[in-house]
Amino acid sequence: MGAALTHHLLSLAGPRFRRVRLRTGKPDAARLCERCGFEPVDEQDATHGFVVAP
Repeated sequence: MGAALTHHLLSLAGPRFRRVRLRTGKPDAARLCERCGFEPVDEQDATHGFVVAP
């Protein structure tokens, strides 16, 4: 369910955003993000990023 929702939200972000960033402090949530294609990032306000459109 979490992966399906994440993929749906990313498809909606495509027309408006080039990149989606998020932050999580929970290992389970981080693993879900990475399974959905998010990459770990070293940013002050985000732990993961996803490039929606090049």
